[in-house]
Amino acid sequence: MKKILLTLSLLLSLNLGLVACSAPVEEKKETASESTQAEKMKLQVDGNDIKTDENGIFKITGKSTPNAIISIDQPAKKVTADAEGKFELEGQIPSEKSHEVKILAQKDSLEELEKSLTITPHDEYVQKVLAKKEQEEKEIRAKAEAVQTADSLIAKAKASLNPTDLAKARTYINENQYLAIQGYSAQLTQINDAITAKQDQIAQDKAKKAAEAKKAEEDRKQAERKPSSGNTVPSQGNKQQPPAPDKNQQTVLITATGSKYHVRKCGNGTYYTATLAEAKSKNLSPCSKCY
Repeated sequence: MKKILLTLSLLLSLNLGLVACSAPVEEKKETASESTQAEKMKLQVDGNDIKTDENGIFKITGKSTPNAIISIDQPAKKVTADAEGKFELEGQIPSEKSHEVKILAQKDSLEELEKSLTITPHDEYVQKVLAKKEQEEKEIRAKAEAVQTADSLIAKAKASLNPTDLAKARTYINENQYLAIQGYSAQLTQINDAITAKQDQIAQDKAKKAAEAKKAEEDRKQAERKPSSGNTVPSQGNKQQPPAPDKNQQTVLITATGSKYHVRKCGNGTYYTATLAEAKSKNLSPCSKCY
């Protein structure tokens, strides 16, 4: 009887020991499983279709793994989820059309998660974008027309060398909001110089013609004053002395722009013949080198 009781006691002790040894192993397995499950990346978005406000601004909210980096590609934005995993992304769509964006969750060495979202613009925002595009296109056309008109006016002034045409081109460029006078200054200056040269040449030609006409008139009058060959030569006693030559009818040389009159060419330039009286009428003074 004692042997039977002893045997039962030993068996009971062995069973209790086995139970005590096996309990920590099961608890350890459960802890490892929970740890593996906590390390998985999560990404939950509040809705797959996002709509903007009237200014094209959108907001994406959701929940992910705490402190994970949440980002989208178009437009490029990123935020960090808070300690509870909550996040909010805000941005503005680049056009008036709906487009798809990809949202990505990242954290350390955890596997990345990605989802696709569709962002739809508000109707009012669509109208704003289209109106802005139309205005930009209108300004592009207006600038092109302004440049074309300016080029046409400059070409006309260059061909005519007329001061009025040049003034029209300069005024149009100055007053047009799409043009800058600096971009045309070289062309305008070149035309102005050509007009000045043309006017100087016209003045010189006019002065030359006037001098030649006056000389011809003087020669005609002088020829009229000479006695004809048929007249009887007066006797020596009655012969009259010829009048003294008029110094004011003396021939001198002048230039179109000079302030002196000369008896010979004095330096470079184009010289024209004139009478001394004509030179004085122009308030010209004698050249110190010639007199």
